[in-house]
Amino acid sequence: MNLIGNPGFETGTFASWMTYNVTINRRYVQTGFFSAELAGGMTNAYIQQVVPIIPNASYQFVISLAKSSSLRAPMMSIFLLFLDASQKTVALGFALSMRTLNQPDSQTGAWKTIVESTTIAPASAAYALVFIHKVPQDQSSPVVVDDIGLYALGGGGNTPVDYTEIRNLLLSYMATKSVIVIMTAGQPTGTAGTVTSVGTNVVTITTNAGSTMTIPFEKITNIETA
Repeated sequence: MNLIGNPGFETGTFASWMTYNVTINRRYVQTGFFSAELAGGMTNAYIQQVVPIIPNASYQFVISLAKSSSLRAPMMSIFLLFLDASQKTVALGFALSMRTLNQPDSQTGAWKTIVESTTIAPASAAYALVFIHKVPQDQSSPVVVDDIGLYALGGGGNTPVDYTEIRNLLLSYMATKSVIVIMTAGQPTGTAGTVTSVGTNVVTITTNAGSTMTIPFEKITNIETA
C-alpha cells in the first residue's frame, strides 16, 4: 500500500502536500493527467509530506522526475526523515542528490524513476517526512515530479516487499514497447532494452544487443526512458 497521499497529484491539487513555488503541470506527466512542477532558476522550490509509519520496519521510496525545459537540470535534494509522535526528528531514512545533467527531458517523453530503500525506522518513530527540494541555480530548468510512492518493506524479513509501483511502471513500459534503461546497484551505466515480461519480483528485458536479461526488483535503483 502506498503511504503517500495524492501521490500522482491526480486530484489536480496539492492535497496532502505542503509546497513552496510549485504548480500543477498538465502538459508533462509520467502517468495520469497531472504532475507537480518545481520552479526553475534561482527560485527555491520544494514539496513535502508527513505520513504515519510503523516503527522497526524499512521502507521503499519511488519517484519519477524530469526537467521541463531545454535549460540545464538543477541540483535536486531528496530525503526522508523518521519522526517521533511529536514530529521531532529521530533518524535519517535516506538522503540523495541529483546533479546537473542527471535528469532527462520531459519534452521528449523521457523520465527518470528513482528507487531508494530506507534504513530501519527506530522504535520511537511514528511518522516519516518526505522532502523533495529543487535547489536554486541560475539558468536552470523547472523540474516535474510524478508518481511518488512510499511502501513498507517490513521488519526482520517477515513481511513481503511491496513492489506495486515498480511492477505497474514496468507493465506500462511493456505495453507501450518503450526502450528503457534499468540501472542496478554496482552497474551505474545501466542496461537498455524493452520489457518482455514482468513477474512478481523480477523483470525480463530484451537488450538492445539482442540478449535476454532477468533483473530482480530489489536490485533496481533507477529506471529511465531512453
